[in-house]
Formats: sequence, C-alpha cells, structure tokens
Amino acid sequence: MRGEQNIINDLKNWKELIKPYATPEVKLARKEVWKTVLPFGLLFIAAAIVYEFQFWGALGICFLAGLFLTRIFIIQHDCGHQSFFPDRTKNDRTGFLMSLMTCIPYKYWARSHNHHHAHQGQLDTRTIGDVTLLTVREYNELSNWGKIKYRIYRSVPVMFVLGPIYYIFIHNRIPFIKFKGWEKERLTLLRTNLYLVGFFAILGVILSLPTFDLIEGFKKLALLYIPILITFAFTAIWFFYMQHQH
Repeated sequence: MRGEQNIINDLKNWKELIKPYATPEVKLARKEVWKTVLPFGLLFIAAAIVYEFQFWGALGICFLAGLFLTRIFIIQHDCGHQSFFPDRTKNDRTGFLMSLMTCIPYKYWARSHNHHHAHQGQLDTRTIGDVTLLTVREYNELSNWGKIKYRIYRSVPVMFVLGPIYYIFIHNRIPFIKFKGWEKERLTLLRTNLYLVGFFAILGVILSLPTFDLIEGFKKLALLYIPILITFAFTAIWFFYMQHQH
C-alpha cells in the first residue's frame, strides 16, 4: 500500500511532469518529415529503376519503402491528433500530403481515430476503430456457427493478411460510418479518392515517360506501389493490434 501511495503522490502533478514532452517542436517535426519522405521517394525511384532489370530486386526495395510509408503514416497520425506541429493549419496540410502516399483519408480517419481513442476498451461502446473482441460470456452465448465465424475473424490469415488488404483498398475508400454530424468527414473521404486518382495518374504518366507507353507506366506503378501499400498495411495493423489487444 505504501508503494501505491508513493506512486499516487508522485503523479499528483502529472500534467506538469509531462508538459515538457507535450509541446510540438517545429524544427524537429520538419526534420522528421524530410528524414521520412525523402528516403521513401528515393527508394521508390530506385525500385522503378531496378524494375527495368529485375522485378524481384525492385520488390525487395518496395518492402523497405513500405516500412518508410509506415513512418509517413505515423506523421499523418500525429497530425490528426494536432500534435505534430503547434499550428492546426500546418498539421492539416502536412497530414493531407501524407495521406496521398498512405491512401488513408486524412480528415475522415483522424476523426474516426479520435472517436476510437475516446471509447477504446469500453465494452459498452464498441463502435468504430476497434477489432471486435468478445467477453467469455458473450462468446459462450454464441451459436456454434457464431463461434466459428468469430474464430475465423480472429485468425492470423484474416487479421493480418486479408484484413489489412481490405482496410486499405475498401474500408478507407467507402464512408461506412453513418453517425450524425459526420457529413463533412464523409465528403472529405470521397474527395480524397479523387485526389488519389489524380496523384497516381501523375505518377503513372511519369513512369511511362522513358518508353512513352502509358500502359507499361501504369503497370509498373501497380506492381511497385501495391506491394508498398500492402507492406505498410501489414505493419500498421500489427502495431495497432499489439497495442490495443495486449
């Protein structure tokens, strides 16, 4: 009990204790953007060059680029929490630019993630952003088929292979959240889809310039960027799962 009381006394002024670490540093934030986005861009260019000689070598480079894309998403995540820069405009602009690379809609995802933070771990408010988790009693009350479906849902192939692919290419392309007052965020998701079409159209044209073959350029884009996205999705989902389930 004395140990617990000491902890309570030490943490009475917890807001003051964490204050030095809770203020965004602009110089450090800018440095992190360059340290992340520049290597990602260079790796993508390297993959595009190696692709002309050996596809599997390019795929290996794409794996490394996918890890840097995970770092890019971390920046987007922090911008969504308004914690990366001290200025809202800088956070929103940076988060939006990061979203073009991650394909995760910035405003829509940020609001759903903040909702998730407000309700995470509350069994009576399991809504959005959570991996479905049943209590022992809820599981025992399921039918046999219900238990099979739950086990399939929580299995490694679904949770860490099919799930991330669905999350990137479907879940974040369609505004499934129908809460009242989310009209603006749903609209931003649809706009983001249009921005992504334009962004990848430009990339596809650039990749086609050496041969002036648009079909080959977009084929190269798909064969390079989809593995990058999947690597990022696998890694990010694993992080979130480990953080919230354990």
